[in-house]
Amino acid sequence: MLKRIAFTGLSILALLTPLSGQNIDYLYKAYQNQYEELATARGLKPLEVSKNLSQFRQINLNTVEDLSRKMGEYYRGQKNLAVVLFFFHEDTLHRLFFEPGRCREIKHFPITRNALQNLTENFYSTLNLYDMVAKRSAVKRGASVSHSITNPTLSYDQYIDTFTRLFLPDTFTEKYQHLIVIPSLNIGVFPFQLLRPYANKQELIHHCSFSIAPTLLDFAFANEMRRFTGNGAKLSDTAFWTTNHALLINNPTYPVSENYHFPDLPGAEKEIKLSLPYFKKEKRILTGKQARKDSVMALMSGCDLVYFATHGMSDVENPMQNNFLVLSGENPYLTSKEVMDMRLIDKYRAPEMVILSACQSGLGKSMEAGVAGSMARSFVISGTKYVIQSLWSVDDDATAYLMSRFMHWIHQGVPFFPAEALRLASLETREKYPDPAHWASFSLIGTMTQ
Repeated sequence: MLKRIAFTGLSILALLTPLSGQNIDYLYKAYQNQYEELATARGLKPLEVSKNLSQFRQINLNTVEDLSRKMGEYYRGQKNLAVVLFFFHEDTLHRLFFEPGRCREIKHFPITRNALQNLTENFYSTLNLYDMVAKRSAVKRGASVSHSITNPTLSYDQYIDTFTRLFLPDTFTEKYQHLIVIPSLNIGVFPFQLLRPYANKQELIHHCSFSIAPTLLDFAFANEMRRFTGNGAKLSDTAFWTTNHALLINNPTYPVSENYHFPDLPGAEKEIKLSLPYFKKEKRILTGKQARKDSVMALMSGCDLVYFATHGMSDVENPMQNNFLVLSGENPYLTSKEVMDMRLIDKYRAPEMVILSACQSGLGKSMEAGVAGSMARSFVISGTKYVIQSLWSVDDDATAYLMSRFMHWIHQGVPFFPAEALRLASLETREKYPDPAHWASFSLIGTMTQ
């Protein structure tokens, strides 16, 4: 559940003054320890964690020069692509900005983990997200969203300017058409499309799509495999999507629970209905009592696309068990751990794309190497290539419109697939529903190897 916390203007001024120094090679060793902690929190077995770290060391990413060289191998000739990598270590956020083949900038910002999280939560309050969550989300019985905590110290525009300076370099221009974010802490669940890096103060969404890579290790593994096999076109090439086998889950018969109250989501049915014209071949729709967890898990394997329009719950204390999608039946909660563990099932083939139109499906426990336990990341770990995640609950009509336009664009053929399709759909939704709270809640998490 979202909480309001104050953040002082003095602290913001301090973090916007970057520290000097360029030698950060020690961070790669620190990152491996952070990844081990993150992977363990995500429920990976010790042998699997050890194997992953061993393979990561073999890729030889021990210096900034190593990573710059690899970027050149992964994305050769793609001058309109940028990568921003974040490390967090000893109360300092380290930001590295790359073009393929070279590191353009390294900066360090003094900030604590709590300060960064508080800064984000105060920004959310300027979007009035707490009231939206209180009215639409599933909640624990007897609990409510608090409105008594100190109001934000900055305006919406001031927060956006702060985050823009923190997350992107001054040299970021309109020439970049896609941004890959390799996050730390809770950075991966920030709505990057709202940043204003351009001289005319236009938002990122006007010129550039973006995607979130789960971790540096996931990013490197996916691109090494692509480079080794020779598969995949350039990200900037036009990609076409054909939906041959889709599974659509909407508005299940929600359980009567002693612990939670689940308000009905009539807009979820509208959302799926508007998208149906784009599924011209085999599709399976599960709604009401049919949307049982066992049925969903049995039918997901081998799908091109699985689309969830239902409630989602997020819990930072025990994310693997208490982050879940709500379905129907006697055992209705599809947890992050259950999704992640599907990779261990014999002959299971993960869906290529998953849409999580469920409140807070990108949220989990914030750790130095990233977020643990989010539904979106669990699908990526289980083998799904692209996951569209929601960061907060939004207006039914706006969501239905955005998702129908996303379906339109992924079937039209776009570069930087499917991030560009989401950008175009969000732009169209922005024209119809200008409030950022209504169009900026969806982002793409995936490794973007096309």
